[in-house]
Amino acid sequence: MNWDEAAARFIKVIPRDYEAMLAAIERLKSQGLSLDSAKEEAFEMKKQQGKLTAFRSAYQPV
Repeated sequence: MNWDEAAARFIKVIPRDYEAMLAAIERLKSQGLSLDSAKEEAFEMKKQQGKLTAFRSAYQPV
């Protein structure tokens, strides 16, 4: 099998939460928010849904 044949068989894998954040950021930008503001707002929206856990809060030092 050559590279062109192999490359055609690759699939794109993207985590659902990351994909949802990208979509939320784009939606917020289309509503007139700056990129930075859209990122912050998307993060806050996700945090309020209760499905976002910060790595630091889950980290337990040994």
